[in-house]
Amino acid sequence: MDTLNLWASRIAEEVAPDEVDLAPAMAQAFVRGGRDRRDLFRQPKESVPGAFGPELVIVLFPLILETIEKVGPALLDFFTTTKDAWAGANSFIGAINVLLTIGSRTGRKKTAETLPDDPYGPMKDVITIMSQELESSDVPPEQADAIILRVLRRMLEDPSGAAEFVEKVGKASPGKP
Repeated sequence: MDTLNLWASRIAEEVAPDEVDLAPAMAQAFVRGGRDRRDLFRQPKESVPGAFGPELVIVLFPLILETIEKVGPALLDFFTTTKDAWAGANSFIGAINVLLTIGSRTGRKKTAETLPDDPYGPMKDVITIMSQELESSDVPPEQADAIILRVLRRMLEDPSGAAEFVEKVGKASPGKP
């Protein structure tokens, strides 16, 4: 299984389990661009991100791919920093796990703000940017934060593999609606 398909499945398992079977095909369509990519984002107005709309449109995973594409440079910097200081990767994972256990978004934000910028600055930047991107796509803030933290936790299990995935998504052909 190539990197794109492998990571699409891993990320979908973590945040969109109903979309796991289709995640590799969606990632391929996203990267191909054009009409294939536009079709991923076509949805009826009544649909809700992360749910099935009246036409059985799956919308969460393509939004995650789009977010990864938009914040690619920040993610790559984060993974490079993590890889170079691999001993600190467990600290990043631990911090993400702590943030995930906090029930309220306000509590997560306050706890994240208390993390020192060194070495957590790049992680905080990535979380903020990715959350803003998902929220701009009408994903509720609570759900956006949880999705991002779970995606990052999964990617930190193999930062070099995740970086390769981010690079492939970043090279996607245009075609966004």
